[in-house]
Amino acid sequence: MKTRLSICAAIILAGLSLRAFGPGLCLPAFVVKYGGSVLWAAMVYFLVAVGRGDWPRWRVAAAAMSIAIAVEAFRLYHTPWLDAFRLTLPGALLLGRIFSPWNILVYAIGVAVAAACDPCAARGARPMSSHAISVLLWTAGAGSIAIAVNLEDPLFLPYRNWAWAALLGASIAGVLASVFAMRRRERIPRQGRLLVALWCCAPLALAGNWFWARLREDRVMNTPQELGQRYGRHFIVGYESVGEVAPLAARGLIGGIFVTHRNAADRSLDQLRDEIAQLQRLRRDAGLPPLIVAADQEGGIVSHLSPPLPAHAPLSDLAGLPSDVRRAKAREAGETLGAELADLGVTVDFAPVVDLRFEKQAASDNGSHIARRAIDSDPVVVTEIATAFVLGLHTKGLSATLKHFPGLGRVREDTHAMKARLAARAYDLAQSDWAPFREIVRKLPALVMASHAIIDVVDPLHPASQSKAAISGLLRGEWGFEGLVVTDDLDMGAVYRHDICSGVVASLNAGVDLLLVSYDGRQYYPLMECVLAADAKGQIDRQMLFVSDARLRASEN
Repeated sequence: MKTRLSICAAIILAGLSLRAFGPGLCLPAFVVKYGGSVLWAAMVYFLVAVGRGDWPRWRVAAAAMSIAIAVEAFRLYHTPWLDAFRLTLPGALLLGRIFSPWNILVYAIGVAVAAACDPCAARGARPMSSHAISVLLWTAGAGSIAIAVNLEDPLFLPYRNWAWAALLGASIAGVLASVFAMRRRERIPRQGRLLVALWCCAPLALAGNWFWARLREDRVMNTPQELGQRYGRHFIVGYESVGEVAPLAARGLIGGIFVTHRNAADRSLDQLRDEIAQLQRLRRDAGLPPLIVAADQEGGIVSHLSPPLPAHAPLSDLAGLPSDVRRAKAREAGETLGAELADLGVTVDFAPVVDLRFEKQAASDNGSHIARRAIDSDPVVVTEIATAFVLGLHTKGLSATLKHFPGLGRVREDTHAMKARLAARAYDLAQSDWAPFREIVRKLPALVMASHAIIDVVDPLHPASQSKAAISGLLRGEWGFEGLVVTDDLDMGAVYRHDICSGVVASLNAGVDLLLVSYDGRQYYPLMECVLAADAKGQIDRQMLFVSDARLRASEN
């Protein structure tokens, strides 16, 4: 027991050291992140072994894996309770997914290594080295299949370029390792044959994934022209290379594009300008209306086209100035930014942020960073600055976008990763969070971006971006908004992993005009297919679509 406790203490010290000194030693971020997870899983193994020293190692290992995964899931939903564990729980979730295949594989490695190296294992048990290798091979094989099946998921976008080669190489290595580990008397037992078959499934899953993706793209590209253009005008799509969206733009299968840092990386303004102009020429040649060209230039930390565009200070820097001064400077900021974007060919800026800043929420602001992006906590100040900024953009021919309706300032969860709720009384929301949206849309033409947060007092079942009560009821009905509504990115975990196929149809039926697929543009094809399938089944609200089309045509003029 003392030996195992000493090992636990050493592991904790190693984990703390890794987190504290890893960045200073220029270790890669993934080494710090996943190294901490390996140490955490190993520590759990030894703690379980202290309590159940008479158990065979495989039972201890299984219990340790279960505890590690359960605590990680618990940590995700109760972050404020477990902040103290962050030094040993480095948050190995990828974009907030609880049971990330990478995460489970890393835990399995930690448990297997700890079990194989346990100096206090009971004598007479089956050699744990074989147990550990077997558990690791089965876990890794299952993990590789999970990754292969989900490789088209936005979660894996950063890894797609090399994941194919990595998975194929891992499958070959897994088959060889399985044969080596499971052979007995020059024959592979049934368990070994199943393990070999398991490792062979990953390449098959990859091939199937590729085939179905190409088949889906072919079906969408060959959609009848009238039908494709009817729904295509409602999509704004992000892309990596212009070749991905050029055929869609020429056929009218999309209504707009989203340009961001990946389009501007290592490129000059002239190159990016020419690329946008090329796509607009395709539209003119096809007799189609111009593309909406959207960007995300708020100033401050969200300035996705800087560089090559100049970086600008956030609008929040103006909040402490006298009223007339901040209005003048906010309008100047809008004019400056609008001129830069218009010169590039951008027509819509997804700014300003009119969410309110609630400082007490900042600790759990996760990936959205609303507390850092919001202008101020006072709705009057936010309305003043945002109104002037919108006017500045308009003078340069750009449309502004108020985001993120109905306000994410009070929301604790991160919609990039998980479902989120805006839980407050209607009176409080009307007096604070909703005031900037309500006041500005009544005075100025601007788009509104609907977030994926659920408004409990309006519609406790659906995100705002899919809620008819929120879009057609509150925003359009009560506030009289007649402009365009665009969703937040549909690749976000708050909606993507919760029946997004039905969700995108619900958005159109709720009165949303534009569906944004910005992070991973390839998700356009399955979403478009969902819309086309719903049309064939009569699930699209024709009247709502007719009114939305009229708004889009009016915006083109």
